[in-house]
Formats: sequence, C-alpha cells, structure tokens
Amino acid sequence: MSLTLFSCGGSGDSADTTAETDTVTVEDGEATAETEAAAPNTLTSAEEEEGWLLLFDGQSTENWKGYCKDSFPQGWEVADGTLYCVASGQGEAGGGGDIITTEQYGNFELKLDWKIAEGGNSGIFYLAQEKCGANGQPIWKSAPEMQILDNA
Repeated sequence: MSLTLFSCGGSGDSADTTAETDTVTVEDGEATAETEAAAPNTLTSAEEEEGWLLLFDGQSTENWKGYCKDSFPQGWEVADGTLYCVASGQGEAGGGGDIITTEQYGNFELKLDWKIAEGGNSGIFYLAQEKCGANGQPIWKSAPEMQILDNA
C-alpha cells in the first residue's frame, strides 16, 4: 500500500509556496515550552528515534513517481521546500496527475502540511494499491481519499 497525492488545477495564479508554521507541544492537555522544532522537511531527533520516515526531502522528487508510471509527472515541481502541482487555470491540471510513493507502507501515522490555491481541487489517497495494465483502475477505486478542496 502506498501514499498518493493528486492534484487538479486551481485558478491559474501561482500560489505562494512558502509555509509559516508554529509548533506547540501539548502535554497532559497543557501547552508547554517547545523542546525542539524541526525545520520544514526534516525530522526532529525524537521523530528519528521513534522511527518516523521523511517522504519528501524538500528538494527532489526522489521516493515519488506517477501512479502506474515509472517516472515522475512533468506537471509537478519542487520549489522553496514544497512539492506542488503547476496550476493550469482550468479544472484539471495539465500533466499533473496522481503521484505515489515508490515504497509501500502498512500501518502508519501521517503528518503533513498542505496548502491549496484558490479554486483548487486536490486530495490525498492513502492505502492505495496500484492496479495498472490493460484493465487498470483509477486510483480512486482502490483507496480512500482525504479531500483538499477550495470550493468557496
């Protein structure tokens, strides 16, 4: 089973790919002082000790490929530590397509930051199974999806 991201086009405006994040540690229901904050696309030493894996290094598409493809789709880019689908200005992103991790994972916890452009339609499929070939299935037939949508 793999983690998959997919994206469809937004308004066509370039989204600001820089993220602002604040980390708060909660202990027994009370916020406490932060002990260690990880920079974007890195793991804290505690996360490393607990066995967390970094799926995106903030610089490359290593560990990712197109769903039912051997390579990474051209409609996606990496900039400013962010992996994003280039907006087409239409309903579907031209050449974006679904991307999937090259490794498969069983039970897992997923932590991520996400941002969507105005009018964007995207999501995260999880526990996906690649069903490729002549009788291949779209990813949405094999995996639940967490929808990321700006329909306001």
